Amino acid sequence: MADRHPLHARHRLARHLYDTARARQLDDIHTGHAGAFADAVIELGWRPPARVITDPAELDTLPIGSVVRGYGVAHQACPGYGRSNYPALWLKPTGRPQTSAELLADCRGAGVTVLYVPTEDGDTE
Repeated sequence: MADRHPLHARHRLARHLYDTARARQLDDIHTGHAGAFADAVIELGWRPPARVITDPAELDTLPIGSVVRGYGVAHQACPGYGRSNYPALWLKPTGRPQTSAELLADCRGAGVTVLYVPTEDGDTE
């Protein structure tokens, strides 16, 4: 699983900009310039790609309250209502609650995109 920390994403972006400039034979590029370019791109609104989950076990690790998008529909992780063998059930605006395996099966291999993950300090992923 890729590291989702913003500073790591910035570093990967800066490294990509640096490598691209070097490949295009822009020899006057320096690592510091690539970092400045990365900062400018981030300020313009760039964000790392959204996390996509295709494994039910990984989906089960998301905390209650998380929101994912599968087959164009938002689903929220809610308590499993006493079903101790499932960490959460996934609720959508219409239809019955689904386990992680059922939700991913409905996605037919495309996985779900993580839209929101609550954390203890109120930050989101």
